This record gives sequence, structure tokens and C-alpha cells, in this order.
Amino acid sequence: MDLFAVVDAARRGPRWFADAGDAPRSRRATDLIGLIAAIGALALLTALESPQPGFSRALADLLRSLPS
Repeated sequence: MDLFAVVDAARRGPRWFADAGDAPRSRRATDLIGLIAAIGALALLTALESPQPGFSRALADLLRSLPS
């Protein structure tokens, strides 16, 4: 290992996943399924969430009062 590789590795910090540096990256089908499930859950929670009118009005007033 040359000096530049050591310095570059130290600058990047610790490696959290132990794969070969030149290995191709690939995603599994379960990654895509998890992403779709997470987006669906967020969409469902957004649709079901109904803030109280007073709270949303107060929040809108607060946002309007902030300097732009």
C-alpha cells in the first residue's frame, strides 16, 4: 500500500461495510420492496394525519411571521 492510499483511507474515515473496494455495487429486490413499502407508509400516514384547525392556523401564522 502506498502512502497516498493510506492518507486517502484515513481521510475518508472508517468503512462501515466490509466489501471489496473495486466490487460492483448492486441492489437486491428486497431493497426496492422496502423502499416502496416505506413510501407507501409515509403516503398513508400523510393522508390519515389531520391536524387540528387551530394548530395548523397557528403554524401558518408562525411561518408567515418569520423574516424572509
